[in-house]
Amino acid sequence: MIRLFIPLFFITFNSYAQEWDYHSIFKDINYHKDDLSFARSADSFIKMVAKKKIDKKKLKKISKSVGPDSSFKKYDTLVKQTITYFKKKNSFNSCPKIISQEIETQDALKKGWQKSLKRFCRYKLLERILKKKSLKGHKKLFISSLPYYLKGESFKKFRQLLKTLSRNRDEIISLVSSTIISEGLPLKASIITQLDIDKELTTYIQQKGLNKKIKQKYFLNEFKFLVDSMVQGPGEFRAPVLNFYQNNQQYLPRSKVSKSLVHMGLGHLRRSDFKKSNKIFTLAQELTTGQDEKETVFSLLWPFIVKKDYEDGASFIRKNRMLENFNNFSPRTQFWITYCLHKNKEVILSKGLYKKIIRDFPINYYAILSLKYLKKIVADIDDKILFKPIAIDSLKSKLKPHMLDGDLTKILKRMMAWLEVGQVKYYQNELNNLLTHQAFASNDFFKSSLVFNLIGLLNHKQEHLQAFKLAFWSMENNFLKFGAPTLKALFPFAYIKNIKQVNTKIDPIIVLSLIRQESAFNPWAKSSAGARGLMQLMPGTANHVAKKKIKKIKLHTPKINLELGISYLKKLLDKYDGNLIYTLAAYNAGEGRVRAWKGKYFTSDDPLIMVESIPFKETRKYVKLIYRNIFFYRYLTNDSEISMSIRDSFKISFN
Repeated sequence: MIRLFIPLFFITFNSYAQEWDYHSIFKDINYHKDDLSFARSADSFIKMVAKKKIDKKKLKKISKSVGPDSSFKKYDTLVKQTITYFKKKNSFNSCPKIISQEIETQDALKKGWQKSLKRFCRYKLLERILKKKSLKGHKKLFISSLPYYLKGESFKKFRQLLKTLSRNRDEIISLVSSTIISEGLPLKASIITQLDIDKELTTYIQQKGLNKKIKQKYFLNEFKFLVDSMVQGPGEFRAPVLNFYQNNQQYLPRSKVSKSLVHMGLGHLRRSDFKKSNKIFTLAQELTTGQDEKETVFSLLWPFIVKKDYEDGASFIRKNRMLENFNNFSPRTQFWITYCLHKNKEVILSKGLYKKIIRDFPINYYAILSLKYLKKIVADIDDKILFKPIAIDSLKSKLKPHMLDGDLTKILKRMMAWLEVGQVKYYQNELNNLLTHQAFASNDFFKSSLVFNLIGLLNHKQEHLQAFKLAFWSMENNFLKFGAPTLKALFPFAYIKNIKQVNTKIDPIIVLSLIRQESAFNPWAKSSAGARGLMQLMPGTANHVAKKKIKKIKLHTPKINLELGISYLKKLLDKYDGNLIYTLAAYNAGEGRVRAWKGKYFTSDDPLIMVESIPFKETRKYVKLIYRNIFFYRYLTNDSEISMSIRDSFKISFN
């Protein structure tokens, strides 16, 4: 069982701390203050353009920051050209030229800059036409801009033009209609009401289907209602449902039918209503495609596992050729196929399949489960089977600082400057420039050394999320193997001292594993739902835990966020008697949902089945990933609890 109080852990951590420090030949490469000024100002300028404002002072500031040795020197022409465009008081004067120019660059900043200017000018074009109340002198530009307006750009202003412009109205309506037809654009009701529906447009509407989405939604709801009502009764199920589908295929896209059947089947499956789920999934085998088809086969296997009917489960596996198609299944399906065969006493076969899962998906939740079950077959197997040997010294030293020419160094500086201002898109563009640079194009070993050192630099700069992404990409593309050095990059011990200072009664590994998943150690992280800081606390939760109003900005302070977050996590652990699944599910989805799921979905005391029964995909994935994080952090600290049984590893006990 996982302990909440582990005094020896702190000694272990200190003795391993030095090994977790990442070396990078790039650590002494720093951008100039003018580079950061350029990045901030350019980012700000583009955002202002999106608000239909040209900040001329900002443009001059950007231009001044581009010195002879600037890392952003390649953008000097772009900036000066933009200054020239908007030199005059009338900001529309250069717009015809800007709108007409083709964007031919692959550079993310240049492309984003030019696109924003084009959008600005197309908006100004509408303003100009409305002001003059005429198309005169702007017809050609208007025609070239129409597809963008009809797709939603400056839509409010465009609709205003259609409603209010009386001069040239017939011509404008004709242009709009012909553009819709020639471009094959979807029809918006708010636009249709402004048009004169002639014969040609009527034909287009009939063919395209103005209400196609509405019809699809209606027939899909009818299909789901039929499935739901027929599956409840004792009579024939397959024939009437299949007949309805075949008679209305034009309004029932197979992909949507496929997803609907899988979703409905899973609802019954997670409630252990195997008779109904089996009916739906058996039908789904005939209609599902792609990933949904694989989900269907797995869902038909699942009842055998839940009911512990491993002999019939093994027969199902062979009947459906799941072993022949083993490589095509997800790690989850591969694991449960292997588990079923293992429980059916097919030891030699399952041993080989467990090893394959570990080899193919070493950092996956199911690789950890496979390792634990493999140990039941081969008692003395080492956890290091997950890892491949890496010559860390050669990765560090193969790429020498003197090998980085001026161009490569400038790319690195731009990368770091973009990350500093939070512009990940531009950082990724520069990262791609670096990885595809001719210096590394024909030498994979140099590229391996490059990404290894880049990961070190990113972690050094506390850009952990980007370090994780680069490490995963490198492993997927075989530039790095999954060994101990890679593991240290993927599971940093950021904020460990802060965690220990807040609470010595809770295992810091649990908190660390949660933070890695919640915020990737970014104290300024903010979710779309409004969760904030390292432990992604909702303001309401923070106020409840603190028993007072906490300013939202305070939740980005690591000390405050950790104090409140750890307190809330401890409360959940107490509430659920150390049940890690309930605790993590409640932290992610809310205590109310866990309360509802307990009687409806959590009908087995087997932790692995319980995890698979979580109805929310996001929460299910969340629990698996944090369990994985805990395992690998324990490996890095040589914690003996890494070898505990699966059941005990999902339970946290209190001393």
